[in-house]
Amino acid sequence: MTSEIHDEDGATEHDAGMQSALRPVDHEAVVTGLGLVAVLAVAGTTTLRTLYNLPFDPVPVSSGARSVVGTAMLGVLAMVLLGLVLSTGRRTVRVGLLFVAVFGVLPSFDAAATLPGAVGVTGGASLALLGTVGVPDSSRAFRRVAVAAGFVAGVAVSLAAATGLVDAGLRQTGSLLIVAAILGTGIRVQRDRLAASVGVLVLFATLALTAASPYVAGSALLVAFAVVGVPHLLVAAAVGVCAAVGTAAVRRGAYATATGACLLLVAGMPVTFPRALAVLLGAALVLLPTGALVPVDNRNQNETEVAS
Repeated sequence: MTSEIHDEDGATEHDAGMQSALRPVDHEAVVTGLGLVAVLAVAGTTTLRTLYNLPFDPVPVSSGARSVVGTAMLGVLAMVLLGLVLSTGRRTVRVGLLFVAVFGVLPSFDAAATLPGAVGVTGGASLALLGTVGVPDSSRAFRRVAVAAGFVAGVAVSLAAATGLVDAGLRQTGSLLIVAAILGTGIRVQRDRLAASVGVLVLFATLALTAASPYVAGSALLVAFAVVGVPHLLVAAAVGVCAAVGTAAVRRGAYATATGACLLLVAGMPVTFPRALAVLLGAALVLLPTGALVPVDNRNQNETEVAS
């Protein structure tokens, strides 16, 4: 005969296992975890790129290893985007991020897919960011739409210029658009004075570092972050804003937003498809309310975030 172990209330081990399996999934934690995986992948790749491009005593890294790391980063970002596609309850986010993931990977298999890839990534970003934000009905909503449009335009121009679809001179324009959009994410700091203070401190610290070693700073910005034609002051301001947004998000418990700010900090300019996916993923995590990234049943937990 099969025996069952009963607890003090008469429940069996089987019942306890069923109750554990039926516990609701914390989708916000899933989104945050996906964002953290993306941050680690991009940060690792950026660090490696910096080390083997150091102006003094660069770390030797074979071209094969660099290629493997770059491909792995693209794969991780695509999987993270697909994870968000499966977790979200918003159709615009689901379809938009699906387009970004699929079309962002295509050019790695066939160079002839560069144009369709750029168009698909841009179109998907427009749907996920602008389509979800919708028509602005307040000054705050209008600012969020403007920032989202800046990211979409910056990615479109940067990708087109870097891949030869348009004049390469427009790469600087794309970089400026992305930096301006990152500065615009400062709206997510809201009225958090501590977070704003952290951002100001990081701004001045970054300026001090670039002033102390301008050659090294310029080299790092170029080879590690693909920054072209952007004044160091604007770059430092963007770094400060990312720090402020991340701090404010952590203080109010919006950890997915914090991972998005970190991703924008380490992604660099979207002059390649992996970088474009990283920037757009970071923008989605920062600009879209958490309620837009989780199933419908979980949105009631995010009413405050949606309204902000």
